[in-house]
Amino acid sequence: AGACLVFEDSPNGIEAAVAGGFHCIHVPDPTMSDKPAAPPSQTLKSLLDFNPTEWGLPPFPATTAD
Repeated sequence: AGACLVFEDSPNGIEAAVAGGFHCIHVPDPTMSDKPAAPPSQTLKSLLDFNPTEWGLPPFPATTAD
């Protein structure tokens, strides 16, 4: 379970990931009002805010503007 990182928007999915012993990143769905009962490892406003190096993963490749 330590080598898995779960991205979830639903409270039930977060609770399942935490119960399974996985690290879970919560990206809340603004249309859902429920808060997860189990605390996620991290909460982001958007997937664009994800920084893989915070999790020991390689950085995203540099991009160039066209």
